[in-house]
Amino acid sequence: MPESIIKLTLDTFRENRIQEPVVMQDDYGSRFIDVTFTTLGVFEPIPAVAEVMLNVKRVDGESRSFSGEVNIDGTVRVPIKQWMCELDDRVTCTVSAVTDKKLSTMPFTVLVKPSPNTTDAPEEGTDEADILAEVLYNENARQASESERQAHEQARITAENSRQSAETQRLTDEATRVENEAQRVSAELSRDATFKSWATDISLLPDMSARISRNSKRLDGLEQRIKPSPFVFDETVAYQKDVPSNAVGAAAIHKIGGMTYRDETTNSLRSAKVTEIKSVGVNLFD
Repeated sequence: MPESIIKLTLDTFRENRIQEPVVMQDDYGSRFIDVTFTTLGVFEPIPAVAEVMLNVKRVDGESRSFSGEVNIDGTVRVPIKQWMCELDDRVTCTVSAVTDKKLSTMPFTVLVKPSPNTTDAPEEGTDEADILAEVLYNENARQASESERQAHEQARITAENSRQSAETQRLTDEATRVENEAQRVSAELSRDATFKSWATDISLLPDMSARISRNSKRLDGLEQRIKPSPFVFDETVAYQKDVPSNAVGAAAIHKIGGMTYRDETTNSLRSAKVTEIKSVGVNLFD
């Protein structure tokens, strides 16, 4: 079926200054209006789940409402019904979108022109056919709107599942980060403890060095005390040296005694005693 669609931009707050749509009196089922909602000139998209109605009032005082549909771009489409064209005069219209709230445009008019073919009277029962066509049209629009709503709902569910998956992954990553941070803090504490231990040890190095030096000397003394000497001294006899009081530059050693040594092979003491030494004066030859 041929169709004629006119596009109108209608505001919800101020008077609509638009070119008045003109339709023929005997046209029906082929004319539609696509309406863009604005609020003070700013585009107002209509949700897909909204119920759309064209509200019409004729010059005879009769008024009716006809169902429309939401377009995919957020505009709406409403039909020009045969009832609107029964009188060749202007009809006053508004367009409403209803969800849990209702939003309507400011009024606009549609001019109905009389048909030049006056002999073409509508057949009997046209009103019933128009009502049936309207019912079918509204049902098709409802089904299309429901299908679109289901598609949007499925898209919302998919997006929500993706969001939950991303949130789960974020929580997992956060738990991993917290665990890594705890390990880092533990390693940092261990490193600080090691550095403190090193600092303590370094501060003790001078004292430890002095102790080592003293202990080394003590060990040397102990080693000398413990190590057996090859000579054993008898303290009852010492070196004796007599120098005559009337001798100038002369010396005499009368006796050396009391000295023995240890035989390492037999581990026994043997005498090395010298019992007599001949001495001469410093100016004498032997």
